[in-house]
Amino acid sequence: MYPFTNGNIEKFDDLKYDENKIPLLKYKDSLIYYPVQYTQVALHYYAKYFYTKEEKDKNIFLKQANAIKNKLVVKNGFGVWQCGVEIHPYKADPPFASSMAQGFGLGVMLQAYVLTKDKSYLEAADLALNSFEVLIADGGIKSLWDTYPHYEEYADPKSHVLNGYIFSLAGLYYHYQLTGNEKALKLYNEGIEALTVKIKDYDAGFTSFYSFVTGTGQYPYDSANGSNPDHYHELIVRQIIMLYLWTGDKVFYEYGYKFYQQHLSQINKDIPKKIKSIEASHTIVPKTHGVENLMNNNWTFGNFWSTNKFPTELVLDFGVQRKDITKLVLYGCVNEQSLPGKFEIYVFNNNKWELANTDEDILRTHHTKFKTRHHKTYVVEYDLFGRYEGSKLKIKLLSSKGKKGIALRNINVFFNIRNEYNALIDVIRSSAKDSFN
Repeated sequence: MYPFTNGNIEKFDDLKYDENKIPLLKYKDSLIYYPVQYTQVALHYYAKYFYTKEEKDKNIFLKQANAIKNKLVVKNGFGVWQCGVEIHPYKADPPFASSMAQGFGLGVMLQAYVLTKDKSYLEAADLALNSFEVLIADGGIKSLWDTYPHYEEYADPKSHVLNGYIFSLAGLYYHYQLTGNEKALKLYNEGIEALTVKIKDYDAGFTSFYSFVTGTGQYPYDSANGSNPDHYHELIVRQIIMLYLWTGDKVFYEYGYKFYQQHLSQINKDIPKKIKSIEASHTIVPKTHGVENLMNNNWTFGNFWSTNKFPTELVLDFGVQRKDITKLVLYGCVNEQSLPGKFEIYVFNNNKWELANTDEDILRTHHTKFKTRHHKTYVVEYDLFGRYEGSKLKIKLLSSKGKKGIALRNINVFFNIRNEYNALIDVIRSSAKDSFN
């Protein structure tokens, strides 16, 4: 079974389908065939059959696979599934090919071949595989990023979408695992080597970058997308852990950990949240703008917590003793004026509060401005002077930078969370046991 898929096809119930059970994407005022979507949906239908072994599920998948095979556009010895619309803000002239769709499509073709032994599916997979060698300018999906190959989700050579790139690597690895194809292994290894070098560029300090397109005036952040803002960042953590499990490369282990520290909520329901609870000595509107807003995964819009009384104390309970407390991240509403001016940070250790830092002790900060059409967030990362240990952290807010008080969308604290991270690796290792079947 292709990695990152499951048999939960119910989540696609609201989609419109054609007579071949190929989903149609609502794009502006039209319904279009979007390769990333229809190949991904087919993979989930295969997963449904993998678990149920019911003929109806198999027949639906094979109907989809046959239609997808027929949509492959072949030219100059390679094949691509083409997107016929322009996707803002990427500078990709339609029709264009997507590495993410190519990776998914490889999986669909190979799964259909396994079920039917029809060599036309294997031939289609090999044609799609060849697109990984072809530059975007020539109709393929490859770009060169500082001489390193990058398989682009969008045909914009400078976009470098991370999750789509990893999905395409999964397709290559899947091809090799099922067929032993040496070209697939070579392209996969080249992609892995490139990512071990470039993954550092995706670290935004408080979250990960989704891509490097700046047409909106700023970099897109993984944690700023959609109704579930941390969805893509959570996906990246899972994907990088999977790469670590496939390769054993410590680069992926460490960056998976770094991004896991940046995560604001829960990635797995059986692993406790980083912050068990937060209490505030004063809140302006507790009913709608209480401290619970500081504990969700939404740092980009929506309700926030605020105070206009000083001093106000925020007490963050970790639930257990934490070591190596090194960083505090505050997500202010609108601009820097919504953040604290003077403050003190305490840790609760050995049954007593100990002063760790004042704002004057913190020598290094990093400021990030984020905005959408309707909302703004001002993120400041405070690197604490020293390493601390404790079961709680208290922020004593003594003043605000502006005149209207303090308004925060979220809070994050960095500390040693290796045990939870290793537990997540075990969960992902277990859930991936059916991959490549």
